[in-house]
Amino acid sequence: MVSGFGHVSKECDEEVLGNWSDILSKWRKNYAERPRGLQSLVRKGVPEALRGEVWQLLAGSHGGENEMINTYRLLLTKESASERVILNDLNRTFPAHEYFKDAGGVGQEALYKLSRAYSVRDEEVGYCQGLSFVIATLLIHMPEEQAFMLLCQLMEDQRYLLREMYKANFENLQVRFHQLTCLIQDNLPDLYAHFDDLKVECHMYASQWFLTLFTAKFPLYLVFRIMDIFLYEGFNALFGVALALLKGCQKDLLSLDFEGVMRFFRVNLPKKYRSEDHADELIQTACSMKINVKKLKRYEKEYLTRRAEEEQSEFPLQRLESDNKRLTEICMRSELENEMLALELVNDRVKLKSNLDEAEDHVQTLTRELQATRTIVRESEQHTIRLNDELENIRDAFRRTCDELQQTQKIVSDYKQICSQLNNQLDKQREKYQAKIETFQSRCCESCKPIINSIVSPPSSLASTPEREIVNNDEDDLPPISSISPSVADRLRQVEIELAEKKLALTQALCENQELVHQLRHSSSVTSDSDTNSVNSMRALNNNNNSSTVSWLSKTVNTIKEAASSTNRAKVN
Repeated sequence: MVSGFGHVSKECDEEVLGNWSDILSKWRKNYAERPRGLQSLVRKGVPEALRGEVWQLLAGSHGGENEMINTYRLLLTKESASERVILNDLNRTFPAHEYFKDAGGVGQEALYKLSRAYSVRDEEVGYCQGLSFVIATLLIHMPEEQAFMLLCQLMEDQRYLLREMYKANFENLQVRFHQLTCLIQDNLPDLYAHFDDLKVECHMYASQWFLTLFTAKFPLYLVFRIMDIFLYEGFNALFGVALALLKGCQKDLLSLDFEGVMRFFRVNLPKKYRSEDHADELIQTACSMKINVKKLKRYEKEYLTRRAEEEQSEFPLQRLESDNKRLTEICMRSELENEMLALELVNDRVKLKSNLDEAEDHVQTLTRELQATRTIVRESEQHTIRLNDELENIRDAFRRTCDELQQTQKIVSDYKQICSQLNNQLDKQREKYQAKIETFQSRCCESCKPIINSIVSPPSSLASTPEREIVNNDEDDLPPISSISPSVADRLRQVEIELAEKKLALTQALCENQELVHQLRHSSSVTSDSDTNSVNSMRALNNNNNSSTVSWLSKTVNTIKEAASSTNRAKVN
């Protein structure tokens, strides 16, 4: 796992923020005394937005800021003996974090300056590999100057004493390993026996834990939670975290051999805590571990006493041989670990090569699919253009048809108006004719009336129109046209001929309209829904007109024939 991975959310419950606000308001009044209820809040996790201030308050690095800032700036002007080592570690520190991933970026520049400044300040310790992870953790939450002050507090304060652990001979670190081994024997005896059988020593897995404060391999949300309790409780909190880690994976470790145990600590253990729920469970377990301070001091005293006895009892040559043997074993184990790492690297490269080949094949497949899709899209665009052109043509034809239909409707309306006028004139003529007949009959004697009635016959068929259909069926008693005056009869024939011509024009227009409707129906399958609705509206209108004309269309033909016959008779007479 790459160091610096894991997203840390800045969101926090309002109730939690309210509790922290109350604690901080009390704490700012008296920095020397920690408020009540602080321990439970720290164990539940410090809100990300408040960690910078809370960490400084927990460590007590808030005083004398001006003096420390001036000291820091002065140290930056001096040369460091650890310059090369510091530069080599920059790219290895939190490469997965956004702030430190860019070479020469703001994060790496701040990390370089802070590491260099402390190496100049403490020449005995200088710079130790692993310290950069602790510094990077501080820089994520505060500016360089404040991070420098907090780092100095962690290195020198009696609660943390990181400086003693980072010294050149790592004597204090060996004491920590012995203390952890004794704690494992007390709390996890089965695991202690298993490690003893496999010759798995504490320094093989815990050196990175202690030197980096668990910051190198674990996700950041777990790293920050560990730093919370470390700053509150001191170095003993790290023993609790180590025991909690071993307790959580004891079942897995008991089933592994030496190589499996080493690989588990290096690969599987960090992956296990990629979930924040598991990280929170680990912190709660670590806080529940009872670390007896008196026992730790006794373990330390035992280790120091044993070391002193070994040094006194051994001759210089034997001590050197013992040290040589111990270093040889360490070298052999290191070579074994290197071989395992090399094998793992080869396997990873093979796997990566296979994944790369699969990715390239997938890319080629996607490229072909993309080209085919582009071809389909181009064809679809061309087809769409053609359809749009056809649609425009259909719309133009539809508009022209609508215009012609409006003209036809206007003609029909004019025709109906003319028919109405003719009907009114015929009604008036009939009334006058009937009045004259009645007057003539009233003046005749009774013997002449039958003769007159036999002479008088109903008028010829009037022009058949939709408005006159019902009336014509009841007009059997109208006088014939021959009884009307010649001028009126001529005018009536002329009107009938004009009416017949109008009917012929109207019939032809209706036929053309029907043909256009048929064509438009055939083309409507490729038009839009809006055009389809318009065509349906036109059809409905045509159907209404057809329904009003079909009933008298057949009679119109008969009227035309009668008008032609009347014209021929008039010419003969």
